[in-house]
Parts: sequence; C-alpha cells; structure tokens
Amino acid sequence: MSTHDSAVGATTLKRLRRRRGWSLRDTANALIVTAAQLGQPLDSCLASVQRSVARWESATAPILPSERYQLLLAHRYAQDASGQASLGPGSDFAELLDALAHLGESEQHLDELRTLLVRTSTDAGGGLLALLGPTTEAALSAALADPSRVDEGVLDAMRVSINLVNG
Repeated sequence: MSTHDSAVGATTLKRLRRRRGWSLRDTANALIVTAAQLGQPLDSCLASVQRSVARWESATAPILPSERYQLLLAHRYAQDASGQASLGPGSDFAELLDALAHLGESEQHLDELRTLLVRTSTDAGGGLLALLGPTTEAALSAALADPSRVDEGVLDAMRVSINLVNG
C-alpha cells in the first residue's frame, strides 16, 4: 500500500462522511448508536471514537479502521439517506469498500464484509433491489412503471448487477 493509496482511502472516507452532512462527532455518535443496535455496544466514549474517525481520515498519516469499526461503518453506509439498503455499484457502501481497500484491507476481508452485509440487508427485507446501484435502481423502477423506457442502458446495468450477484 502506497502513501497515495492511503491518502485516497482517507479522502474517500471524509467525502462519504461529509456527503451525509456528518461532522466527526456525528459520525462517532452514529457508530456508537449502530454498535448498540447490533447488541455490541462500544466501551469507548464519544470523544475517543471521534478521535478514531479523525485518524482514519488524516491527511498525513491515515490508519485503517479496525475490523469492528469496519463492520459498524459498513452497516451505516449500507443504508442510503432514506434508510433503504443500498449495496450496489455507486452506493456509499461500495465506496466504503473501495476506501478500505485503499487503506490496506485485504480483498478476502472485504469479500467477507460484503457477503455479511448482503445477507443482513436481504434477510431484513431489503430484497435483491439492495444490490442494485442507485442509478440502476432508479432506471429499473422507471422501466417497470413504463416498459417503453427500457433501453440498452437499463439492460447493460442489469447485466452488471446480475454478474455481481452471481459473483
């Protein structure tokens, strides 16, 4: 892992956080709440978790979040702003996995994390639509409402999604 890769990972984590309008404190609080919801409360105080988030996003020496924090981040970013599961290409979850890869996480662990979140999301009633990227989901919804809107772009996006599910 190069310094450049680490910087890309840290920048991506910061961009994800800011896109949701979260401060470092908001992110720390979201992780604490998520841990409690999963029945795995954190022993750390808000300030400590906030410092961890800042270290992951450091412009000079970013660090890879621990596996526990990766799981908590995955659960947060696997939901879009409306609370719906969104795991496909172009989703915040997919971008999180990319950031973790740049920070040095192994492909095997990322596959395990992806598999766990897919199972969690689809078992919780999110269905297979959670595996579509946001643009694919919108295009498919429009095509289902009006079949005349099916075009090569929608079909290509569906092929990509099917290949991801099969993978």
